[in-house]
Amino acid sequence: MKRPLPQVILFLLMFSQSGFAQQAREVFNPQVPIVWLGLDFSQVRFIGDYAEFRTIDAAKKLIIALNDLMLSEPEKYDVGKMLGKQKVEQRLDVTMVHNNGLDISALMADSLGSHSHLKEQDIQKIIDDYDFKGSTGIGLMFNVESFNKPLGEGLIWVTFMNMNTKEILFTERLGEDPSGFGIRNYWAGSVYHVMARVRKKELKAWRVKYVNK
Repeated sequence: MKRPLPQVILFLLMFSQSGFAQQAREVFNPQVPIVWLGLDFSQVRFIGDYAEFRTIDAAKKLIIALNDLMLSEPEKYDVGKMLGKQKVEQRLDVTMVHNNGLDISALMADSLGSHSHLKEQDIQKIIDDYDFKGSTGIGLMFNVESFNKPLGEGLIWVTFMNMNTKEILFTERLGEDPSGFGIRNYWAGSVYHVMARVRKKELKAWRVKYVNK
C-alpha cells in the first residue's frame, strides 16, 4: 500500500529533523571531537578605528595576527575548556588561507549601520564558500561580523557546522567588549569574552534551545 504523498513528505521531514537534532546533540557531547577552525573575516566590517586602519595592509595584518594569537596562546583561547570537549583538532589553516583571499578594501566601513549587517543565511553562504581541506565531522568557526570602535563592541557569530555537508547545525551572534593594549590585543579581548560567555552561560542555553526542545 502506497503512503499518501503528504504523509511521505511528513515522514521525511521528521527523519531530517531527527538527524539534525542528533548532530546538534553531538556538539554538547564531551566525547565527540570538534574541529576548531578559528576566526573568519569574510564579511567583517571595521568601523571607526581610522587611526589604526590607515591602510589595507594594516587591516590585513590584524586579521593574520588574531588567528596567529589563537594558535600561540591556546591556554587562554581554549576551545576544549569552552565546550567541555576532550578532544579538539586545530585547523586554523583553513580560515587563514580563506582570509588571505579576501578583498580587504571591501571590509572597511564608515557607517555605524554596518555594525549588525548579517543574517543566518549570510553565514551559510560564507560556509558554502569554504574549502575544509579534507577535515570532516563537526567544525566550529567564529565568523566576525564587525569590530566597532565607537560602540566598543565586537560582534561574532559562533557557528557549528557539519563539515561533510557544509550544513550549519546552529549559529548564534554574540557581542562583547574589547579590552587590552594595542589593536591586536584590544580586539582579541572581544574573542576572549565571547569564549568566556559561551562557557559560563550560552552553552547551557543552547543545549535547551537546540537539543532539549
